[in-house]
Amino acid sequence: MSWNGTVRCTYCHGQRHNRRTCPELHRQMSARLEDNPDDVYANHHFNKRTKKKKKCSYCDGYGHTRPTCKELEHAKKVAVEKCSKWRHKLVKNLRTMGLGVGALVQYKNWSAEIVGVVTEVRWYNLTHLHEYGSSEYGFVFTSMDLDRSNTRQSFLPQMENVYENNYSSPNTNFKLISPISAESFDKQVPENFLLGEDCIELVFQENEVPKYKTTWHEISDWCPKQGFYNE
Repeated sequence: MSWNGTVRCTYCHGQRHNRRTCPELHRQMSARLEDNPDDVYANHHFNKRTKKKKKCSYCDGYGHTRPTCKELEHAKKVAVEKCSKWRHKLVKNLRTMGLGVGALVQYKNWSAEIVGVVTEVRWYNLTHLHEYGSSEYGFVFTSMDLDRSNTRQSFLPQMENVYENNYSSPNTNFKLISPISAESFDKQVPENFLLGEDCIELVFQENEVPKYKTTWHEISDWCPKQGFYNE
């Protein structure tokens, strides 16, 4: 701004505008960009003048962010529905088998067969992700050898209607040899487990740093994008 209060451009020295809004500079940079789309200075000029649009880290859509994403809101509803449906099938199978804390199981360790007792079931790691072959949270049983020499982690065994879509359990050396009663099993199932609402954090990792949060690409096999932001 000059001493008399009039705005003066530092590029063309014209009055009543500055370098950022200079029409002459804009004209020259447009011409340079037309001659060479890779012109560094011209691209820098227009990038500075253009406000960057918001991009969602979940669906890759523009104009919104993850907290307000309609695609993510829909996916969370689908996740709860699928988790609840899958857990009902799982609990029915586990109850019929008698597989829970207190059951005796047998492992194959090379040529040896080792017997242990189940000491823990990681209930909240049991979501519909198992149905789609996810092994990230696959270890759901902890057992201790009867001689107390070792503890072991186990996947779910193969069960009807639990592993579908051409997936199968990775557990090939686990055998149930002494089940618990149905009454004992029922007491072990956590309250509200069958509702599936607790799966949201495990599935979407919302409390993690941004780069570890779940994106639509990772769950597209069971919840594809709905097209809320298609132009």
